[in-house]
This record gives sequence, C-alpha cells and structure tokens, in this order.
Amino acid sequence: MRIGIDCRSMQTRGGIAVYTHNLVKNLLIQDKFNDYVLFFDASYSQELKKHTEQENCSVKYFPKKIWGHGLPFLYSHYRVSNFLNKQNLDVFHAPTGSLPFFYRGRAVITIHDLAIYKHPEWFPAGQWFAKRIVVPKSLKRAKMIIAVSEATERDLQDLFHIPKPKIKVIYEGGLDLARVAKKLENKGQDYILTISTLEPRKNLTRLIEAFGLYYRKNHQNKLKLVIVGGEGWKFKEIYQTVADLGLQKQVIFTGFVSEKRKITLLQGARALVFPSFYEGFGLPVVEAMSLGVPVICGQNSALGEICDNAAYFIDPYSAPSIAQGLRKVLGDRDLQSKLKVKGLKRAENFSWRKCAGKTIEVYRSVGAGLAPART
Repeated sequence: MRIGIDCRSMQTRGGIAVYTHNLVKNLLIQDKFNDYVLFFDASYSQELKKHTEQENCSVKYFPKKIWGHGLPFLYSHYRVSNFLNKQNLDVFHAPTGSLPFFYRGRAVITIHDLAIYKHPEWFPAGQWFAKRIVVPKSLKRAKMIIAVSEATERDLQDLFHIPKPKIKVIYEGGLDLARVAKKLENKGQDYILTISTLEPRKNLTRLIEAFGLYYRKNHQNKLKLVIVGGEGWKFKEIYQTVADLGLQKQVIFTGFVSEKRKITLLQGARALVFPSFYEGFGLPVVEAMSLGVPVICGQNSALGEICDNAAYFIDPYSAPSIAQGLRKVLGDRDLQSKLKVKGLKRAENFSWRKCAGKTIEVYRSVGAGLAPART
C-alpha cells in the first residue's frame, strides 16, 4: 500500500508533535512492506531524516499557503486537498484529527481529545471553524478513527455517536529508554515539575496556589516549582497569579525545552504534578512513570485510566487537595518508593513500538484488499 501521513504537526511543539514524530519513526523502523509518503510544509528534524532515506519512504512538501485570498483558511484546505488527491494514496493518516476539507481518499484520523466540545470556555472563539465544521466532517469521512485512550473513545461515542467498530484505541508511548542517559542530577536543585502548555485547561493557576500553600506551611525555602511549556491562551493570568502570591523566586518558567533537557528535568524532579482538568491521554505522566518519578495528578478524564494505581490522586479543582498531595508524596519516602515501583511497572504498558504496530493493523484494515507495496 501507499500510505500518506500528514507530518506538519512535527514542525510545531506539543503533544501531537511528539506523537507524530515517534509514530512515524517507529512505522519506518517496523514496516518494510508498505510505501510511506510523508507530507511537510517546512524542514524536519535530522533525527527523522535517517529513517526517511530508506527505500520505502519519500518526502513531499505541501504548496505554501497563499494569503491575501478572500478565504485564506478554506483556500489553504483546497490547495492541500488538491495536492493530496493527486498523490495516488491508498490510505492517508491525519494525526491531528482533521482531514483536509476536500480530500477524497481513504483516511485514518487520530483523536487525542475532545476538550473543545466538552469545555469550549477553555478555548479561543477563533477555533469555531475547526470545531463546528472540519472535525465533525473528518470524523464522518474517516474510515477508521484512532483514539488514544478508552476515555477518548467514550467521548467520541457520547458526543458524535461514532459506532464502536469504527474506533480503535491505541495508547501512545512513553520515553525511549534506550536513548535516556544515566540519571543526570540537577545538583543543588530541589524542585517539583509540571509539563504543559500555559492555558486554562492545564489548571496551572490552581497548582501555583497549591504550591504557595505547601511552600509557606512547610517552610521549604529551597523548593521550586518548575513549569515546562510554551505560552498558550490566557497565559498572562498564570504569571499574574505568581506575582499576586509573591512566588516569583520560587516558580520557574522554562518555556519550551529540547527533548534532552525535558528528560534531564524529569530525572531530577522530586515529583511530576499534573493537575490538568482534562486529558485525552496524558503523555507527561507516562514519561514520568517510565523514569520512576512519582506522579501526582487528578483521576479525571483519561488520567485515572492511564495511571491506574501508579499515581497519587488529588482533586484538581481544590488547591488544598493538591497541596495535601504534595505534603503526602514529598514527605513520605516509603510512598515515593511505592509510586516509583508502580510507575515503572505501569509504564511497561506504553511503547511507541506497540503504538506503531497497532497503527499498521489499522492501515491494513482500511486498505483491505490492497496489496502491500513491497514483498
């Protein structure tokens, strides 16, 4: 089969970029029978290039967007669709969950979460076109839908009445431990960590409030809260909370960091605190568990499913509950050891190799009756 994958998200940062990069890399490692066509609109990482040079992979670039047109967004969809319709693809995979509006071929989409439908107040109004038109049409036209958790599968059924046979739950992976160096201590640093975009649904203002409660009650003058992630919608409210509580010296914003730096920060953290209101999967918690870092998070959305019994659960809507979680985990070495062991065990259920293997099965199902490109 000739399989196309929209790789434009890899040129951004965030969870979908991590998903697409690791999926594509592992597809190319495992599958030597089908031909893969990767679509970008800009350059991509050197790490991936060594895989794209193999015989069954080619790279193509979408036409650049033309602005100044009366309907630039829709016109961009038209240009991309027109380009794809000429590529003779047997299956096209959209890892972002949105198909080009006028694409006519067989397609697979990945849905990471449906937060915008459950809590529209967490998102800017400018996303209305994707919410009301592009995503619903993509769900209808896709031959198969990959959901990254059972929680996301339930949301697809509840919100869009997607029949269960059309959905395949495929978990994302964690860290590639073969590439993780021996523990690199951040010497002299005592900190807890959170990894997320600075936006309302990640619940960072309440985390900062909880950290303030813990910090003052426990007189932990050296403890820091390190927040890794880029600025999203309404990010200024998060900075203002830090200023209002006088925690400018205790809360550190790193912005986006490299994968290597992220791993180093995780390895040195006393705990990952992840009080997000809603997650379709929760990649940071799996990454933390795979390194033996204790996880403190809510049991809401997909997080309870992903963590199982390997995290200390808090109420994300309560700053005192989050603060209590910090006190329990940071103050109890026996609990830390138990969470580490349980986390390492739980993380074994998530791998990009498994994710790619199950995704190949989806491609075969969608392209049933079509012969592999190579024998």
